[in-house]
Amino acid sequence: MLMLIRGKGERIRIDNRVVVQVLEIRDDRVRLGIECPVDVPVVRDELCRRLRDPQDSDAPDTKADESPYFSEFA
Repeated sequence: MLMLIRGKGERIRIDNRVVVQVLEIRDDRVRLGIECPVDVPVVRDELCRRLRDPQDSDAPDTKADESPYFSEFA
């Protein structure tokens, strides 16, 4: 895992296709903006976990058949 330190307004680039920018830092929360092509799915980790394991209590209540990304993460 690559670990970076970024401040508000700073960005990182991934493969020249994805840009992640720190939009806001407040208390223990960071708001990120992600720019990427429409063919690159961006999904929160807890949603992927829920789709794989419906018993995961940390993830939101989502059914696998309701997500267009399920097949990519199953």
